[in-house]
Amino acid sequence: MQRGRFIELLGSGEPRLEPLLLSLSSDLGHVAGDGAGLALGLDRAVMQIDRLAATLVGVDSLPPAVQLQMLSSAVLVQFRVGVQPCRPDFGDLRPDVVLAELAGHPVVVAAVVAMVAQRAGLPIAVVIGDHSVLLAHREQVPPLAISVDRRGEVLDARTLEDPRLSWRCAHELSALLLDLVVARADELQLRPVWVRACELATALPLDPHGVQRRGDDLRRAQAVWN
Repeated sequence: MQRGRFIELLGSGEPRLEPLLLSLSSDLGHVAGDGAGLALGLDRAVMQIDRLAATLVGVDSLPPAVQLQMLSSAVLVQFRVGVQPCRPDFGDLRPDVVLAELAGHPVVVAAVVAMVAQRAGLPIAVVIGDHSVLLAHREQVPPLAISVDRRGEVLDARTLEDPRLSWRCAHELSALLLDLVVARADELQLRPVWVRACELATALPLDPHGVQRRGDDLRRAQAVWN
């Protein structure tokens, strides 16, 4: 398997969300033929994170509930959130492109807003269930959260009645993102992207069932070349 920055970071223990997902964007962008100007694109992504984080200066000294409200009204509100099934590429699934366009899939928007919050010193992480994509504060009790797919509403997560809600680390978010890319690349017949996304997914530290499933996905993707 071709190594890249994403796989190097996976081998470094528990990488932070921002470098891991931006390296994933870089790797997939190269495979998709977006190599020209890619470094500049990643630089712009970092600058965008800086710009958005600047709107949260001083917010870390406020109570957790207020931090969530400020994150919603100052940062999340700038993004258009939604699935784009007719899009002829997978830009809405790439964190660097989502940062540039301020629009994307709910899972990816949640991830990039979490990057911004963490850059501003806020202990915000992504929580995902069967029906919900949330941004939650690790120090807030009761469990208030921002609903990414409900226009930034701040709510008590217990009212959602979603028993599978759980915190998602950088590895788990990478796995979710890669699963979305695999499905899109398969649908659009983006063969190199499909194979590379499957390869990267098999490098993740997953449970045995996840390893087997993603190994099967990789073999299926590789078989189209035969």
